[in-house]
Amino acid sequence: MSSTARRAHASTSSVGVQFFIDGAMHYAIGRANVETFGMWVFDQPFYVILNLAVGGSFDGNPQSDAMLPATMLVDYVRVYAPPVQRTPM
Repeated sequence: MSSTARRAHASTSSVGVQFFIDGAMHYAIGRANVETFGMWVFDQPFYVILNLAVGGSFDGNPQSDAMLPATMLVDYVRVYAPPVQRTPM
């Protein structure tokens, strides 16, 4: 098992969602694309689910079984809210 820590984060806005690994954007999807599958849910409170999924239609199936079995070790999870924009009086 590698001892190299990786940093992953997701950033949501009113126009889309971006996913980053170690500061490099890995995947982005716009609101219009999301809404072809259902309602846009990123403008309300929601839960964070950590999942080690392999295969499927998102990234496709792995090229080999060499990565399995896999383990996801999580040191911590932080959730930030964007700063509140205040209008000067």
